[in-house]
Amino acid sequence: SIVSRFFDPDGSVVRGDGVLWLASGWSAHSLTTDVSGTDLLMIWRSGTGGLWRASMSREGAVGIPPGVVVASPNAQLPAVGVVPDGHVLSWYEGTDTGFCSHDGFGPSRIFVQRLGPDGSAEGMPETVAIEDGMGARTAPRLASGADSSVGMIWWRAGPATDPGCSLRFGVVEADVSTVVDGGVLGLGSSGRVVDADDAYRAVWYLPSAAEPQRLNFAAFDRGAMLLDAPVTCDLPFEAFF
Repeated sequence: SIVSRFFDPDGSVVRGDGVLWLASGWSAHSLTTDVSGTDLLMIWRSGTGGLWRASMSREGAVGIPPGVVVASPNAQLPAVGVVPDGHVLSWYEGTDTGFCSHDGFGPSRIFVQRLGPDGSAEGMPETVAIEDGMGARTAPRLASGADSSVGMIWWRAGPATDPGCSLRFGVVEADVSTVVDGGVLGLGSSGRVVDADDAYRAVWYLPSAAEPQRLNFAAFDRGAMLLDAPVTCDLPFEAFF
């Protein structure tokens, strides 16, 4: 089952938890959510393969029943963001098993897809592949911009003999027909992107056996142009305990 909980702006719980029951023996992995009107849109990887979607209302009722949105059995690690009259969905698709390492058979890709208000891809434009061959087995990250574009970060994998992720950044145009690739930010294995001050801000982390550990920061504009050179912040040893 998938459990939803709604909060008021002050952080108080609106009501009891809502429960979306899945078929017996099914499981949901890599759940991601977005607001769809007053409902909660949920997208996840099914244990049987593919990406599924459903929605639940603020009152705890099922709005859109579970259904397939991406049928490929190798689709996984979804991320979703809001655009006018719908959503943007991005995901990794491939057979790699190692984190940040291209060790599977066939290509590894990162896709972007326009979805309708109900989270369906029916009648929507074709998907856009932004990494065709070396997409890293990591979840892309999205941030909805005030101008209806979507800021995005994703990872490119190294070969199995030299694993490691290079973090890339870009901007998904409002009609989701094009992704403007801004280039490489640096090495990293996890990160986030947010919309702030008429630009996109990214933060990422690269684990290291050496000290100090570091967080990295960068900003890029709506046209996927880096505003300044990335900066780093050393993390004290105590930050990990």
